Amino acid sequence: MMYLKLSIAGHLTIFLTRTRKSFWSIRPARILWLAVLGTQTIATLLAVYGIFMTPLGWGWALFVWAYALAWFLLTIA
Repeated sequence: MMYLKLSIAGHLTIFLTRTRKSFWSIRPARILWLAVLGTQTIATLLAVYGIFMTPLGWGWALFVWAYALAWFLLTIA
């Protein structure tokens, strides 16, 4: 669970810190979107199916995603 949370929150931090204004003021480059989506898909699948770790399951993975996104949105406020 902690692996997935660190992976998601770490990538979301990139979106918070890449501009001086709000993260939505300037669209990120397509290569950044593809890199983040690709690595987070892999990280989620690793955590859900338990490759190199205890399987997390989809319910907990969605909880971790919701938790990380909630803190992401609270951080920008």
